[in-house]
Amino acid sequence: VLATAAVGWVRGWFTASPAEAGGKSGFVLTWDADKFKADWGKAGDKLKELSRAAADKIKGAAKKISDDESELEGKVSSVDVENHTITLDVGGERIPLVAPDATGIESLPGKDVRVVVVQSNGGYVVRKVEEKK
Repeated sequence: VLATAAVGWVRGWFTASPAEAGGKSGFVLTWDADKFKADWGKAGDKLKELSRAAADKIKGAAKKISDDESELEGKVSSVDVENHTITLDVGGERIPLVAPDATGIESLPGKDVRVVVVQSNGGYVVRKVEEKK
């Protein structure tokens, strides 16, 4: 919840302003639903584009671990927190992946990771990222 609040603050989804009423001071929190919807709409479009582009690469590199999950292991070459994406180097291929929960991905570049993906709308979406020890 705290991470979502921090992202929301940075993205401008809500603002806080000082307020005074009845001799007491406080603040008013204002939610910008239009900004939130626009950001999530962009993320959804990016998700579809990247998922389809990465689908063929993932099929060849991933190991199926359940009916709906596959696993990739590789090194994170780049991260785009704003667009919720990570690029994973797997066997000489660079695979762009969408990570709907971008919490903590900024610390991943250069690290070896295990990524669990699920199929979604003809592509793949990151379910979990773990740093390999």
